[in-house]
Amino acid sequence: MKYLSVFLISVCLFLAQTSIAQHGQMCLGASNVEIVIMFDLTGSMEVEDIQNEKNAARALLEFFEATSAAPKVALGRYNSFHASNYAEDTYDNEYEWLGVSYKHAEMLTTLTYDYEYLRQVIDSPHHLPEFGNGGTSMAQGIAVAQDEFNTNGDPNKRHILMLLGDGEQNLPGWTIANCSDTPCDCALAKEFASAKASEARSLGTEIYAIHYGENTTDPLECYEEGVAFMREEIASRPLSTYFRFGTEDLTGVFQDIAHEIVCNDQDECTEDRCVEGQCVFTPIDEDQDGFPDCSGIACEMVDQTLDLTRLDQGVKVQEDQIIHLVQRIRQFNHPQISKAELDLILFEAREEQNLGWIDSWRLPQFVTVCDSEVECIQIDSSHILDSYISHTDRLLEIAFYTVELHGKAMKRARIRKARLSAKKQGMRLTKQKRRTIRKKVRKKIAQGKQRALEIRAENQALVEGVMTIDMDCSGVL
Repeated sequence: MKYLSVFLISVCLFLAQTSIAQHGQMCLGASNVEIVIMFDLTGSMEVEDIQNEKNAARALLEFFEATSAAPKVALGRYNSFHASNYAEDTYDNEYEWLGVSYKHAEMLTTLTYDYEYLRQVIDSPHHLPEFGNGGTSMAQGIAVAQDEFNTNGDPNKRHILMLLGDGEQNLPGWTIANCSDTPCDCALAKEFASAKASEARSLGTEIYAIHYGENTTDPLECYEEGVAFMREEIASRPLSTYFRFGTEDLTGVFQDIAHEIVCNDQDECTEDRCVEGQCVFTPIDEDQDGFPDCSGIACEMVDQTLDLTRLDQGVKVQEDQIIHLVQRIRQFNHPQISKAELDLILFEAREEQNLGWIDSWRLPQFVTVCDSEVECIQIDSSHILDSYISHTDRLLEIAFYTVELHGKAMKRARIRKARLSAKKQGMRLTKQKRRTIRKKVRKKIAQGKQRALEIRAENQALVEGVMTIDMDCSGVL
């Protein structure tokens, strides 16, 4: 198996009985950081939930104001207006209902140092209403946050997305994919959100996935599914840093993250705090046995980003062949091949290409492989790769069908042309000429299918080089 780039992650090494806090540099602020806070304003958020989100954001701003160099911060929200056709545009952020334009997600501010203005937005019921409403498209929340970093962010700074939510995705798919029948497993919405999170992480954005929502008040009873989705599909790695439970003390979680930002020793085995202006790094001892939890974990991380990009392009190449064939068929103007049939071919090819693209970015971009003697959490993505392969297979079937249609249209056009040529010479088209035309068309059909097989084979070669088992050893004692 070929790896494109391999590097070793830091090794957590603590002496068995050194659980004493280590003092580091002064808390110098977060001038090298830019932060987007993405609020969940969906229908599952009660009045108290949204108030807690606002309080946590205010506490974060207060913390950074007390440091020597505060970061730029931006605020955004995601929630989708309830309408029978809200998923009509599938992957588009903007949509219309009764002539009015809406967005599944939007930025409420741009990145700014003006914390007073940010507080005004937080306090404004126009921007952040008292109660939640609408469906959930976390994918669009991630996408607009990433667009803010791309458009107004500094590429030389760390980009941090603090993403709030209960993880229960239902857009797109609630109506067009009948997700109302299986609200805890809306595959279309989950796959789209996972793909957007992978794209953001590949661009260097660090995603703090903060699960927020009471198990006892969940109307859809999808608490466990929501936790698993945010932990396994949305959060950056390691999970011990980037996945948090925020329901019990959201303000405390925001403050913990702020401490880590201004005092980060790049060691997942320590709790990083800013105490009286000085960074303090305390070895984590969750079981309170007097010994640090980390014990020499050595892991290797493989970067698969280029492989996944090639998978993404692979299904596009398959679709391009089909588009080219349809364009040629239209030129022949065959009376028995309707515009509706050709439009359906293009629609199905685009759908399969879109789904293949989503699968390519749902696969793990950074696969961690740890010492075999260490018991780590294993996240198996082989089902995603199987799904991607099924879409390439379907694109191959569509290509074969389109090649046959192209041959049919080509044969009729060539016979008509030969008949007109013979008529001008006062002759009739001979059987021999007909056989020659059919033979050449069969050869063209064979060549078209062979090309489709070659494109599919190139995709298969890429698939065989992709790793699907990701290991997270961040919680190993």
